[in-house]
Amino acid sequence: MKRLMVKMGLLVLAAGTLGGIAAPSVASAKTKAKPTFTNTDLKRYYKSAKSKTAFYFKTYKSSGKTGTLLIFGDFNGANANVKYGVPSSIKLSKNKRTLMTKYKLIEFKTKDNKTTTSLSKKNYTFKLTKKTSTTFSTKVYARSLTVD
Repeated sequence: MKRLMVKMGLLVLAAGTLGGIAAPSVASAKTKAKPTFTNTDLKRYYKSAKSKTAFYFKTYKSSGKTGTLLIFGDFNGANANVKYGVPSSIKLSKNKRTLMTKYKLIEFKTKDNKTTTSLSKKNYTFKLTKKTSTTFSTKVYARSLTVD
């Protein structure tokens, strides 16, 4: 009798385990969540083989203050071109899939062997959309700034 009860217990345990595998649970039946931006997304290099461009969000520390710098690389053609931008605002959309960055480019001017820097008058908007965990799309818009 004891042996029969052990066999019945093992049979119930096996059936219960198999039933748990075959029946979908609530967590696995949900649709896959769309990817959202994380802090590590702002610490990676982005590149496009098609347009031969790259960009990077660089965090720097100067005089005890931290800031963000956008570094753009254009490797299309014979001359490589690197530009630096200073973000004036970085906003994340409500669904946390689109990052809108407004920035101004840093202009370097050399006169009498001295280089000075200034910010451009033109505002740019940079839109970065996260498609998957490893795929992004970008758009850059230029807008003139009117100064009175």
